[in-house]
Amino acid sequence: MSPKHVRLRLYLDENFPAPAGMFLKYEHQSVSFTRKKDKGVSDETQIIKATKDRRILVSLDKDFHVNNSLRGLIRKSPGVILVNCAQTDSENIINILKKNLNLMNINELKGKICRISIDKYKIEQTK
Repeated sequence: MSPKHVRLRLYLDENFPAPAGMFLKYEHQSVSFTRKKDKGVSDETQIIKATKDRRILVSLDKDFHVNNSLRGLIRKSPGVILVNCAQTDSENIINILKKNLNLMNINELKGKICRISIDKYKIEQTK
């Protein structure tokens, strides 16, 4: 596959808008959505589920950045992508994904948090 079509295995948390998830599918990404029965589960459960499925968790939830109890789980996971934006409508999120999707590297994300926004792409080590 060309660098423009990096295939990521993604698990979208419950707050991630479905149209943005469909955009990822259109971009040839492997996308798994949170099932209705899993809505409202804890952040810990979300990361455990994503790790079990060998998928990178994609979230709008800033807790993954500030919650120290999640750090150990993230270190053992395929990684977490946090989409940072003031307005969490689908169009905004899709624009952020368009700008950053081709920068992502599966090996670079493993066990780390990747924060993306319209003007930032930063991979952080989990301590």
